[in-house]
Amino acid sequence: MNMKTYPDDRLDGLIELTDETGIIQHTMFSLIDRRYGYTSDDNARALIAVLRHHKLYERKRADSLKLAKTYLTFLLYMHRVDGQFHNKLGYNKEYLDTEGTEDSLGHTLWALGATINSDVTPEMKKVAKWLFDNSLPHARRFTSPRARAFVTLGLTEYSKAYPKDTNIKPNIRFFSDLLVKQYNLESSDNWKWFESYMTYANARIPQALISAYNQLGEDKYNKIAKESLDFLTRVQFRDSVFQPVGTREWYHKNGEKAKYDQQPLEASCMVDALTDYGNMFNDKKYFRTAYDVFHWYYGENSEKTSLINNNNFTCYDGLTSKGLNLNQGAESTISYYLAYIKLKQHNLI
Repeated sequence: MNMKTYPDDRLDGLIELTDETGIIQHTMFSLIDRRYGYTSDDNARALIAVLRHHKLYERKRADSLKLAKTYLTFLLYMHRVDGQFHNKLGYNKEYLDTEGTEDSLGHTLWALGATINSDVTPEMKKVAKWLFDNSLPHARRFTSPRARAFVTLGLTEYSKAYPKDTNIKPNIRFFSDLLVKQYNLESSDNWKWFESYMTYANARIPQALISAYNQLGEDKYNKIAKESLDFLTRVQFRDSVFQPVGTREWYHKNGEKAKYDQQPLEASCMVDALTDYGNMFNDKKYFRTAYDVFHWYYGENSEKTSLINNNNFTCYDGLTSKGLNLNQGAESTISYYLAYIKLKQHNLI
């Protein structure tokens, strides 16, 4: 295993992938691949990462605030007059879709909520609030539990900034109750989950219910969050090593969990959810597990291979049956920074 080195207060990996427009989606090895352009998905998640950095590192605020403005400006450009967002943008600044996905809008609302509940400039907060208010009605048509989880995370951030806003908590309850309903429909004694399969960004769903419990204090959210997060943790550890659900064939109820391809996104989502739960109840067990999951990036994984490029702290794109995916795209690098800064915020590394 490679020696563990951390970026500390540097944002080199995100800066490497970001130009004046936003964060570029893909790379070929370590070089940005402009053919694939940008996405709202990536710029929204990058915005969340640099907002965390901005709050944590006082002396580097200029770097993180500059990036936050770039990512927020990108989201403003992707906004449509009807409140929807595009997701894909070509390098030539032309939209590549008519309307984005549920996930991209969910991620965008989460990022906007995080911006509203941050210490960036008042002008940035006003833009974020206007975009959020204008686009939230579209989210009520979501069918994906992950997209519902993303918007719940955004709403809980919004609620922290505007605790007296009487419209926000009913919306948190609306989306959270849909997750509860789906869990009650799909879960069983041997399958404590929201669907009959596990795919990607799994831990965001219990994380959303943790956030809902924090805002609303209803025991049903805490109960299901704990049951599902504990089940997900058991599923994704083997011989005390974190092995996330692979993207090749996912994990279907009564089936076998796919071992490959393991994605950096999954480790990041788990770190967030475990840390949030540990913080909520001051439970060191969840902190320890979050720490163990994070070091999947550093070779504590089934392949004993580090996914971190120590030259600039970009993150390789995953573990495949043939070894390390040597591309270092936006989603992977953002995922790493989200997880790293989260643990730093709680003094866990």
